[in-house]
Amino acid sequence: MKIEYNESSFSLKPGASAILGADAESCDVLIAHPSVGSKHLLVEDLGGGRVQLQDLSSENGTWMPLPEDELDFVCVGSRVV
Repeated sequence: MKIEYNESSFSLKPGASAILGADAESCDVLIAHPSVGSKHLLVEDLGGGRVQLQDLSSENGTWMPLPEDELDFVCVGSRVV
């Protein structure tokens, strides 16, 4: 799986995870934006095209722009805000 943010990207192998956030020392993917917490989001590649996202109690939360009945499914290429 490939995580992209602006001009940078990070590859994640099946079974691996990455922390996204604003703290360069504790995150795998740095997102320098005022709305992003120091450790904001955990992304896990579960294999088989499945990905698990977990908000790490960030102040501003993590939002998926999908209808409520589709919140259980995230497709490759989905946008997470």
